[in-house]
Amino acid sequence: MTDVTVSHPRREGIGNVEQYLIVGAMFLFSIVSFGRFSSEQGSVLLALASIVSYFLAIYLYYGVARLALTHRNNLLWISGVLAVVAGYLLGGSSELWPLLTGWGMILFGGALSGRLIASGRKSGNVYLIAMIVVALFAVLQLAPFWSFLMDRIREVTTGLLQEGQKSMIASGEGAKAVKGLVADTQRMINVLVRLVPSMTVLAAVMQFSLGYLLFAYRLDPAVHPAGTLASFTRWKVPFWVMPALMVVILGRMFGPDNVKLAADNCIAFFCVFYCACGLSLIEYYLSKYHFSKLMKVLFYIMLVFTQLIGFFAAALLGFVDSFADWRKIHRLSIVKE
Repeated sequence: MTDVTVSHPRREGIGNVEQYLIVGAMFLFSIVSFGRFSSEQGSVLLALASIVSYFLAIYLYYGVARLALTHRNNLLWISGVLAVVAGYLLGGSSELWPLLTGWGMILFGGALSGRLIASGRKSGNVYLIAMIVVALFAVLQLAPFWSFLMDRIREVTTGLLQEGQKSMIASGEGAKAVKGLVADTQRMINVLVRLVPSMTVLAAVMQFSLGYLLFAYRLDPAVHPAGTLASFTRWKVPFWVMPALMVVILGRMFGPDNVKLAADNCIAFFCVFYCACGLSLIEYYLSKYHFSKLMKVLFYIMLVFTQLIGFFAAALLGFVDSFADWRKIHRLSIVKE
């Protein structure tokens, strides 16, 4: 039997300053996210805390992944637990569920990203695994509030539509035209209300995605070649997602109302990723045929003005390309050269 010597890649370093910044961000996140602000402190401070919390979460997805990648496990989990305790002391038992699920997203999503990259997994697969974990925690955190949000949006928009209808009629608009416009607006609002679950989960997934992109961007290709991000023009939704989407569509067509509601939100969730990969396909062909930067900018501006039509067109391109594979992605290395 021949002896085989396995050479392990060098451990990617992380400086003391960066470690302290990540740990400090953990405690600051608990303070601004779960600390109680009195009404006397004003809505401006509350809004500022929300903004800081949003960007801190993005940084922590990056930071936790970095700690996990470099095997700072004791520092990661001890600091994480202490930050959770700090959040509990500040927010009390009323904030316990959002606290646990919010930190669950960051700690498990970030740690999975770092450990799987360290084990040599491909960046795309790591993102999907960690993203699913983050999405599940987001569902656990947000599901108790969906009914309240949906009812509140209905109440507010109904009042606004009634006031708008009165104003338009008073200004001389025809009653029939106003009624048609209000009906169209109401249908659009009803769709948005149905999609509240997917929109709230996507907001959490967006934070993770930005943190993951920052983490993957900073990886050393010589140490973690499989973890290096491929060019945007080579992004593609894996083909195995399609059977799951087909099951969801069947549920939407033949299921009861609650299944149809869940299916609508799953389809909206899938559409966002298909849209991103559809834009990747568009960018690939714009670059292939040497469109200038000005022409690209003008094209994307026009695409924005098409609104939902452009969104669904890009999503359809991404969906078809997931099995048509026009760019022959399966024949290319997904690792950055």
